[in-house]
Amino acid sequence: MNLIVDIGNTNSKLAIFQGEEIINFETVEYDMLMEALESYLIEFKINKSILSNVGAKIEGLDDFLSNHFYHVNLDFKTKLPITINYDTPKTLGVDRVALAVAALNSSNGKNSLVIDMGSCITYDFITSKGVYEGGAISPGLNMRFKAMHNFTESLPLVTIRESQSIIGKNTEMSLVNGVVHGITSEIDSYIDKLNEEIGNISVFICGGDQPFFVNKLKNSIFADQKILLRGLNIILNYNFDIRNESTTT
Repeated sequence: MNLIVDIGNTNSKLAIFQGEEIINFETVEYDMLMEALESYLIEFKINKSILSNVGAKIEGLDDFLSNHFYHVNLDFKTKLPITINYDTPKTLGVDRVALAVAALNSSNGKNSLVIDMGSCITYDFITSKGVYEGGAISPGLNMRFKAMHNFTESLPLVTIRESQSIIGKNTEMSLVNGVVHGITSEIDSYIDKLNEEIGNISVFICGGDQPFFVNKLKNSIFADQKILLRGLNIILNYNFDIRNESTTT
């Protein structure tokens, strides 16, 4: 069994893979992560683990995983089943790398774009040949709401809600319209431009805000909330296989 540990900007996710199937998944607060992992030692027969961390530093986490399993701490030095064609690979988020790996695996031989709607919205393009070319980063939903509130004197802090009309009749609904329609237009425009320049592409979308937006987009997309975990599982197995090959030759 494979243990996948994904530490994001707001929480951590744990998954257990049996082959390519997720047999256990949960979201865990940072301060409960080590306790959850201790229970996993008892509950599951884990032999491999991988850590992707773009959020909080958890004291002792990497040592814990390394001491109990074959372990991969995903960083820019990790061996990958794709080629990174990015000017600054050291600054490329490991979550974006894992998303690209998963997208390639699910794209049926097509070029692909994966959009992650988290604290920021990331766009990552990978060719059908397995070359990661880069993408874009923009503020996420809550970041946009907070920015308008924090950088003005009178605009309120609003939370996500459905817009009843494109014309906001009060300040709160005007803010909602600006953010929600701005994001949907941004995503559809980015997809349209890629299709114009490159041709028909497979588009995957994930992240905490994905459920709210998935039916608002005009373009055809594949929604997969666990695509990042699948990419991490692929990278873990890839590195484990390389190690086994090197020890038998």
